[in-house]
Amino acid sequence: MATDQPHRILVAEDDAEYRAVLVEWLRDSGYAVEEAPHGKAAMELAGEQRFDVVLTDLRMPEANGLELLEWFKVMQPAAAVIFLSGQATIHDAIRALREWGGFDFLEKPVELTELTSIIERAIAQSPSQATVSPPEPPSVPPSTLTQRALSVIAERFREPIGLSQLSRELGYSAAYLTDSLRRETGKTVLQWIMHHRLEEAKGLMGSTDWTGQQIAEAAGFSSYNQFLHQFRQVYGVTPRAWRDASKTR
Repeated sequence: MATDQPHRILVAEDDAEYRAVLVEWLRDSGYAVEEAPHGKAAMELAGEQRFDVVLTDLRMPEANGLELLEWFKVMQPAAAVIFLSGQATIHDAIRALREWGGFDFLEKPVELTELTSIIERAIAQSPSQATVSPPEPPSVPPSTLTQRALSVIAERFREPIGLSQLSRELGYSAAYLTDSLRRETGKTVLQWIMHHRLEEAKGLMGSTDWTGQQIAEAAGFSSYNQFLHQFRQVYGVTPRAWRDASKTR
């Protein structure tokens, strides 16, 4: 039987501000998220509950990322461990991936939609995924599924909808839906949601005098900070700068 529970993610990061950004983004994306300020606290949390994915900084006090990975390989081997680091060397990355078996290694600052895509891939490749996902109905072609998914996203992107909820509503596993959408459109579920939210925000900036906070809420972002962060990552400027520039065209 497929589970209706959202996938569980543990974020181990000693930078409190950056950890808050990651946690907010992931929760808004539909995941169940726990957070820890260092490796030791992460181990304590994982001693009480299981996780599908672990996001960890490489260098932390009270047990670093490699120590945390080693712990998970023994205690929760099905969990995919993804490293985030702003101070790592190529040697660190090779060691984390090849020698210790980490799933992926990303440099900070991480592009959040890229991070989500990697998390979805990690979940899809998890050994436990095969045991909890039902056989996919063969009667609906993937192209029809993709059209249905895109239609729902276009109608409901302003709501706090994420991969887990969408896959349940469409009757397919998260892994299957992610693979179908990425294969046929080049974007994941959350990338499509973010695309619509950003397009909506740009339209509102051009047609209203609303504040950034009002626009963020209307477009479906969980906060103005999330809107600001995502807009700058995609377009390379702040929403205010984009709005000012558009008025001069």
